[in-house]
Amino acid sequence: MRYYLGEQISNTPKDNSLIVEIVSSDTFIEQYKDDHHAQRLIRHINDVMHCKVDLFYDAISGALAIPNKRDLKRKDCFSFYLTSDKLVFVDDGDYVSKLIEKMKDIHHGK
Repeated sequence: MRYYLGEQISNTPKDNSLIVEIVSSDTFIEQYKDDHHAQRLIRHINDVMHCKVDLFYDAISGALAIPNKRDLKRKDCFSFYLTSDKLVFVDDGDYVSKLIEKMKDIHHGK
Protein backbone atom coordinates (compact mmCIF):
# COMPACT_ATOMS: atom_id res chain seq x y z
CA MET A 1 0.00 0.00 0.00
CA ARG A 2 1.37 3.44 -0.87
CA TYR A 3 0.55 6.89 0.49
CA TYR A 4 2.05 10.34 0.00
CA LEU A 5 2.82 12.72 2.84
CA GLY A 6 2.81 16.44 2.21
CA GLU A 7 0.63 18.85 4.12
CA GLN A 8 -1.77 15.93 4.44
CA ILE A 9 -1.69 12.18 3.84
CA SER A 10 -3.19 11.22 0.48
CA ASN A 11 -3.31 8.41 -2.05
CA THR A 12 -2.12 10.67 -4.89
CA PRO A 13 1.39 12.12 -5.27
CA LYS A 14 1.96 15.83 -4.80
CA ASP A 15 5.09 17.90 -5.45
CA ASN A 16 7.79 17.24 -2.84
CA SER A 17 5.69 14.66 -1.02
CA LEU A 18 7.31 11.87 0.98
CA ILE A 19 6.41 8.36 -0.18
CA VAL A 20 4.93 6.25 2.62
CA GLU A 21 4.72 2.52 1.91
CA ILE A 22 3.40 -0.37 3.95
CA VAL A 23 4.91 -3.72 3.03
CA SER A 24 5.13 -7.20 4.48
CA SER A 25 8.40 -8.43 5.96
CA ASP A 26 8.91 -10.77 2.98
CA THR A 27 8.46 -7.89 0.53
CA PHE A 28 10.83 -5.64 2.49
CA ILE A 29 13.50 -8.34 2.60
CA GLU A 30 13.21 -8.90 -1.15
CA GLN A 31 13.24 -5.18 -2.06
CA TYR A 32 15.99 -4.09 0.35
CA LYS A 33 18.25 -7.16 0.58
CA ASP A 34 21.14 -5.24 -1.06
CA ASP A 35 20.69 -2.05 0.99
CA HIS A 36 23.50 -1.85 3.56
CA HIS A 37 21.49 0.06 6.20
CA ALA A 38 18.40 -2.12 5.79
CA GLN A 39 20.42 -5.23 6.70
CA ARG A 40 20.24 -4.40 10.42
CA LEU A 41 16.46 -4.17 10.24
CA ILE A 42 16.20 -7.36 8.17
CA ARG A 43 18.21 -9.34 10.76
CA HIS A 44 15.60 -8.57 13.45
CA ILE A 45 12.49 -8.12 11.33
CA ASN A 46 10.59 -11.11 12.73
CA ASP A 47 11.58 -10.84 16.40
CA VAL A 48 10.49 -7.36 17.50
CA MET A 49 10.35 -7.42 21.30
CA HIS A 50 10.74 -3.76 22.19
CA CYS A 51 11.07 -0.29 20.65
CA LYS A 52 14.40 0.56 19.09
CA VAL A 53 15.95 2.97 16.59
CA ASP A 54 19.17 2.81 14.57
CA LEU A 55 20.52 6.08 13.20
CA PHE A 56 22.71 6.17 10.10
CA TYR A 57 24.06 9.16 8.21
CA ASP A 58 21.41 8.84 5.49
CA ALA A 59 18.69 6.59 6.97
CA ILE A 60 16.86 5.69 10.16
CA SER A 61 15.46 2.24 10.90
CA GLY A 62 13.72 0.81 13.88
CA ALA A 63 10.85 -1.07 15.40
CA LEU A 64 7.90 -0.35 17.66
CA ALA A 65 6.24 -2.77 20.06
CA ILE A 66 3.02 -1.18 21.32
CA PRO A 67 1.08 -2.84 24.15
CA ASN A 68 -2.45 -3.79 23.15
CA LYS A 69 -4.97 -1.86 25.28
CA ARG A 70 -7.40 -4.77 25.42
CA ASP A 71 -4.81 -7.44 26.20
CA LEU A 72 -1.64 -6.15 27.87
CA LYS A 73 0.10 -9.48 27.34
CA ARG A 74 -0.04 -8.82 23.57
CA LYS A 75 1.93 -6.26 21.57
CA ASP A 76 1.28 -4.79 18.15
CA CYS A 77 4.69 -4.76 16.46
CA PHE A 78 6.00 -3.25 13.25
CA SER A 79 9.25 -1.89 11.85
CA PHE A 80 10.12 1.17 9.81
CA TYR A 81 12.82 2.40 7.45
CA LEU A 82 13.17 6.12 6.70
CA THR A 83 15.29 7.77 4.00
CA SER A 84 15.21 11.33 2.66
CA ASP A 85 12.36 10.57 0.27
CA LYS A 86 10.62 7.45 1.59
CA LEU A 87 9.15 6.01 4.77
CA VAL A 88 8.58 2.26 4.66
CA PHE A 89 6.55 0.54 7.35
CA VAL A 90 7.04 -3.22 7.64
CA ASP A 91 3.86 -4.74 9.01
CA ASP A 92 2.63 -8.28 8.48
CA GLY A 93 -0.77 -7.32 9.88
CA ASP A 94 -2.96 -4.29 9.37
CA TYR A 95 -1.99 -2.17 12.39
CA VAL A 96 -0.13 0.55 10.44
CA SER A 97 -2.64 0.76 7.60
CA LYS A 98 -5.47 1.31 10.11
CA LEU A 99 -3.48 4.08 11.81
CA ILE A 100 -2.74 5.84 8.54
CA GLU A 101 -6.36 5.63 7.42
CA LYS A 102 -7.40 7.30 10.69
CA MET A 103 -4.71 9.95 10.26
CA LYS A 104 -5.81 10.78 6.69
CA ASP A 105 -8.97 12.37 8.04
CA ILE A 106 -7.12 14.73 10.39
CA HIS A 107 -6.75 18.25 8.99
CA HIS A 108 -3.21 19.56 9.23
CA GLY A 109 -3.97 23.15 8.24
CA LYS A 110 -1.75 26.09 8.97
